[in-house]
Amino acid sequence: MVISGGFSMFAHAYEYVCAIADYQNISKAAQALCITQPALTKYINRLEKDLSIRLFDRTANPVVLTEAGVRFVQKARQIRLLEAELMADLNQFTHSSHGTIRLGMGPEFCSTTLPYLITAMKQQYPNLKLKLTEGNNKQLFSFLEKGEIDFAILSSQQIPDNLQSKIIQVEPIVLAVPTSHPLCQGMDLTANSPLTPYYISPAQVKGSDFIVCNPDVGMGQTAHALFDRYHLSPHIVMEIQRNEAALRLASTGIGMVFVPVRTVLRIQLIAPMAYFSISNPLHCRNRYLCYQKDNPLSEPANCFIFLISQLFSEENALLSPVCQLLTQPSVS
Repeated sequence: MVISGGFSMFAHAYEYVCAIADYQNISKAAQALCITQPALTKYINRLEKDLSIRLFDRTANPVVLTEAGVRFVQKARQIRLLEAELMADLNQFTHSSHGTIRLGMGPEFCSTTLPYLITAMKQQYPNLKLKLTEGNNKQLFSFLEKGEIDFAILSSQQIPDNLQSKIIQVEPIVLAVPTSHPLCQGMDLTANSPLTPYYISPAQVKGSDFIVCNPDVGMGQTAHALFDRYHLSPHIVMEIQRNEAALRLASTGIGMVFVPVRTVLRIQLIAPMAYFSISNPLHCRNRYLCYQKDNPLSEPANCFIFLISQLFSEENALLSPVCQLLTQPSVS
């Protein structure tokens, strides 16, 4: 296929299409790309015209990929990764990257991710050092703005305008409910699991007892966003810092909790739980690599961005689990 715009037509296509696929919203994608929404819409319309195929279904809300769009994004991500690998390889011919990367992360995410990050850095950039700072979202944003750290990895409902962000992970979120809860009584839970949650109406949990994380924590922001979106009016019985602890407490029967599927899969619960979603499709949250927008990136910083992108796309332990949302079986 010959593209009327020539090879340069794809100069931004991979980045732009992947951004819309990640954010499922053209306005948010445009903001992340630092361009206007009309400019992004015009670009995508032209791209689809030149390709003679639709990449997005704009009638859906949120915006979803067509079958052709899914294939485009898959290949685009591979091409962008190959480009980054090529630049990293070429850099090795001139000089080996030296320097210190100052990274901020939340304590819980740090404990599950840092071992893989350290191992990858030692293998690929042995002369690159890492200085770690832990904190919640509010603290990490402050550290970035003051220049006290170079990067932060976090999940947040809103990224400050003065920061550049890159989605590195998309995490499915489920509602974990004790099996002793009245909602589960008489329900066939045979096929129910964190990877196969049942869809339920938001009305079924309205006013229920919830355990939540502090709003300064990413999962706390996610929970409160869901409370507001679905008008749940929850009765919050406890507010704590870590979602692992919130899940364990919920399994004792004192309340339900919104939690990432990866958290459920890696910890041992006190008592069995059932897993649901009040969103269809399943709600997911983004995890970002954030850094200052206007500061030029050093060679070590570019190497670190490449390393993080590679790590979260190739390391099995950090890949987002694939979930299938099931319809609640009828009670016999």
